[in-house]
Amino acid sequence: MKQKEWVLKTRLFNESRGVENIQGLERNPYDKSIIQKIFTEDFIDKCILESEDNNYKVKPDWQNILEKKCFDNLIDNSNDDGKNNMKIINMKICQSILPVVKKLINNDNVIASGNFIYPPTGYMGWHTNYKIPCKRLYITYATEDKKSFFRYIDPLTKEVVTDYDDKGITMRLFQVRSKPPYFWHCVGSDCVRISLGFKINSPVQKTYVMSNYRN
Repeated sequence: MKQKEWVLKTRLFNESRGVENIQGLERNPYDKSIIQKIFTEDFIDKCILESEDNNYKVKPDWQNILEKKCFDNLIDNSNDDGKNNMKIINMKICQSILPVVKKLINNDNVIASGNFIYPPTGYMGWHTNYKIPCKRLYITYATEDKKSFFRYIDPLTKEVVTDYDDKGITMRLFQVRSKPPYFWHCVGSDCVRISLGFKINSPVQKTYVMSNYRN
């Protein structure tokens, strides 16, 4: 049985028993063509130009930094010095496409959150975002095929999954949980990777400030 079939049958079985539905990651759950129209050359250039360095630098050993041997505690590696290496896009750019995203997913309770550029050797360390449980949608634009990735621990299979980005647009939808099994994930890139994130049905509507950009 393929993994997707197994996950679907597990969900249906749990729902029939009244067990809490634990979701993994859904790849490209919405119409990519709508998002592709947004990511014009001008829009991509704007994302690159209107970004802050955030101490980004080329790190040849970047892949080693994403290795983690224990997922039994909630130490958020992305908050530690040296555990992230990317640039931050002006939040207004992410907010500018919010109406399109709301229409795309048919939900008005959406806020922009997590707007990054990962240049070559850019990354964000393992983390869970457990303090703000909700669904997360990330829209990614990558300049090269299979040169950047979203890596996560599947909450159902416990498998470490490295999900490589397509050239152009890749969308990912996943559930952040406040209790086990947490949705551990990290990001790495060896090309230019633009990532715009959105919280869906978030219980906390935080005002964006630079100090809490990882939320």
